[in-house]
Amino acid sequence: MKVLGAIIAGGQSRRFGSDKALARIGGKTLLDHVAEALAAQTDALIICGREWPGLISIPDRPAPDQGPLGGLCAALRYAADNGFDAVLTAGCDTLPVPTDLLSLLNPSLPREGQGVGAGATAPAGKAIFCANEARSARHPHQPLPWKGGACVLEGQHIFGLWPASLADALDRHLASQPDRSMRGWFAVSGVRQVSCDIIFHNLNTPEDLALYLAQQGLAA
Repeated sequence: MKVLGAIIAGGQSRRFGSDKALARIGGKTLLDHVAEALAAQTDALIICGREWPGLISIPDRPAPDQGPLGGLCAALRYAADNGFDAVLTAGCDTLPVPTDLLSLLNPSLPREGQGVGAGATAPAGKAIFCANEARSARHPHQPLPWKGGACVLEGQHIFGLWPASLADALDRHLASQPDRSMRGWFAVSGVRQVSCDIIFHNLNTPEDLALYLAQQGLAA
């Protein structure tokens, strides 16, 4: 399975008051933490809805200000046009990004680890895990099968694994439906929600960031 990583980053950071992607956590930007985690699990990485040095940047589709679905639509179209089987998505304002996100959403892969992001550590005796390393170790020259269709993490819907074959369906949905919510799209695409025991932190305001840094014992 050839997987495209996509950072959905077209939001305006209104509640944060400044560009939250640039917020510093443990000496790196918030977006750098997300990019590092997704890149370790995918075959290529893009960012949707904004520019970022070192990443392929594509505009939201069909236009800006469509919410997360605009970024997902752009990513699915890019994946479909460039030979990818699936898209693994994350936002730019939620930590940790699970280091086993791909295997959480694809039961054919082994699971390990807890997450990448400031303060994320592996359980005692276990190493931080990269799903692409497990794929190469098991089948160096063979793609693993994908068991199931689109799926997202329960309560954190921006973390998802999406078949590239949904590109046309999401184009049609956005062209015909006023509802731009993720839940509205779920009803059309038959998304499965996967539970996990990771505690996530949504960094929507400066206060959220300050609390996260304090909890993790980190500097900006």
